[in-house]
Amino acid sequence: MPINHFLSEHGHRIRNRLNFTDDPPEWGLRAKQAASSNPDFLDATVGTAQNESGFHYFPTLLKEIQTLSSEETLAYANMRGVPAFSRAWKFDTINSYHPSLRDKAKILTSDPVPIAGGLTGALFTVGQLFADQETHLLAPSSRWGNIDNCFGIGLDVPIHSFDIFSKDGHFTFDHLRSKIEDVAPSASRLIIYLNFPNNPTGYMPNFKEIEELQDIFKAISLPTIVLLDDAYEGYVYPDESFPSQENPIPHSIFPYLFGINSEILPIKIDGPTKRFCAYGTRLGVISLGFHSETDQKTDVQVVKTGLNVSEVFVKAARSHCSSAPRGIQEALGRILSDNEKYKAILEEREAFRSMLEQRYRFFLRVLQEQDPNPILKPLTCNSGFFAFFLVQDLSARVLAAQLLEKGLGVVPFMDNQTGFNGVRFAFCSLLEKDISPAIEILWRVSTEMCC
Repeated sequence: MPINHFLSEHGHRIRNRLNFTDDPPEWGLRAKQAASSNPDFLDATVGTAQNESGFHYFPTLLKEIQTLSSEETLAYANMRGVPAFSRAWKFDTINSYHPSLRDKAKILTSDPVPIAGGLTGALFTVGQLFADQETHLLAPSSRWGNIDNCFGIGLDVPIHSFDIFSKDGHFTFDHLRSKIEDVAPSASRLIIYLNFPNNPTGYMPNFKEIEELQDIFKAISLPTIVLLDDAYEGYVYPDESFPSQENPIPHSIFPYLFGINSEILPIKIDGPTKRFCAYGTRLGVISLGFHSETDQKTDVQVVKTGLNVSEVFVKAARSHCSSAPRGIQEALGRILSDNEKYKAILEEREAFRSMLEQRYRFFLRVLQEQDPNPILKPLTCNSGFFAFFLVQDLSARVLAAQLLEKGLGVVPFMDNQTGFNGVRFAFCSLLEKDISPAIEILWRVSTEMCC
């Protein structure tokens, strides 16, 4: 009997609509296959950082993991998380904010809830609680594909794309504003997904742009969840020649969303995946921002009833993943609570950010040396692990496939609603010496395909 005979409606959606063709892991696998027969192959598909020795990791974290007992490593974690981890994670997050924002953030940020499955698990948990077919999700056309998998396919939520770059390649929130105006009249609630630094484009807004975003949110008049994917927070590369207001914000935009509109519910998802290069630990973290101190005090008062916000997230997680991985929580709980270890891992994180910034600046210099390209347009980038090239008059998928054959792996991104079409270039996974030859292949192959 064919499997179709047994599938639910949900099962049919997954089988028929979830397509690995353009998924970054699929292109990563194709790049590895190409590299197996080409020792000079350059892989710019993967969002994991490499150094001269191979996989980049934080020594303090690896050392701490190696000291864990069998129980700390293998036993179940409390479904509400390891308490030392949750306290320390909130401290480390708030410590990354500008000093003027920290006191307010301490009051208006909920206790973080650890979730199994990394940021994907956190996304799905948020979706379980806030999304249904009367909810409309607004997301940038330049976005991580698991948004579509979790919400569009997994939860059958309508998704509306908006561009965050104008046709001339500059960042803008204008399309978000108009998309809200178009969609809000037919929605019972909105979810607005934002990811900064953005994957795949590598852009982080500056303070002036966040003020514009605040103005947009102040005008919203229906329940709206602002879902912040903060996977790459903190990895920003400011230009010292710019005024401070024009440089990328060096931390999450989460604290800028407190108290601007009672209809706005900011939710922050993050984790150690990129913050501490702990990709395979599959731990996500969810935090919620209260509108006011009154809301926060009310939430504290209902803790014993099991109805406070953190407990609701715990209940949702219990229904699909039970509890989060324990070992990484134990290790980071110790490190972030110990002054000496915390100082060491902060130094390692800054050294890592500095390494990425060096590659980013070298990448920009190499770009400036290139002749104009008839089909590639680099988007403005200032942060994260990636850069992005719009592809004109050619399918990004076709270009990426041809690049594989010529010795370079990149990931195509396309959006049918907006026509967004381009390739992501992961400078994080290339050594500095490999960036110039990678750009040479990209330029040569794209020019040949055009002409």
